[in-house]
Amino acid sequence: SAGAVRALRMAKGRPDTQPFTVHLGRASDYRRFVSAPSPIARRLVRKCWPGPLTLICDEPEPAATEIGRELTETQRAEVYHGGTVGLRFPAHPVAERLLSAVEQPVVASSANRAGNPPPLTAESAITELGDCAAFVFDAGRTQYSESSTIVRVGGDGWKIERSGVLDERTIHRLARSEFLFVCTGNTCRSPMA
Repeated sequence: SAGAVRALRMAKGRPDTQPFTVHLGRASDYRRFVSAPSPIARRLVRKCWPGPLTLICDEPEPAATEIGRELTETQRAEVYHGGTVGLRFPAHPVAERLLSAVEQPVVASSANRAGNPPPLTAESAITELGDCAAFVFDAGRTQYSESSTIVRVGGDGWKIERSGVLDERTIHRLARSEFLFVCTGNTCRSPMA
């Protein structure tokens, strides 16, 4: 909804040029937004979601994606920005149920004004943005006291755009491919070496 996105931008004090993240209710939903996810994106989705990781994925042809075909051009402009889409699958059962019930993309943000730290409780969110919210779901204190880590993935590479709960060392470990060879005798070890 263009009106809802405008209201979110006003509440946040965020310019039109800064995109919002699409929040998902199921990890598999990312494939609706990205036509050809990179191997690194697939690994991070498998290993980190649900959780405090936002992925910015390349998508040069938004209209060619499953969700892009369902949206108007104006709606696509709210989801896709500069050939990318930001995706997050939060690790909370209330968010998961709520987001799973909605078939259309849900753009969202933390409940703080631009430049302020994200709130850790519903009370602090109400203090920050309560005058802008029609409803508040109090699902308890946030699990982490930090923002989600934002990682841009594309091709064979990745880059941390914003540090958060997952540090660079952890992302590096989770993004790499690992192979395990099991040899029952000396027959394969020598040829593989």
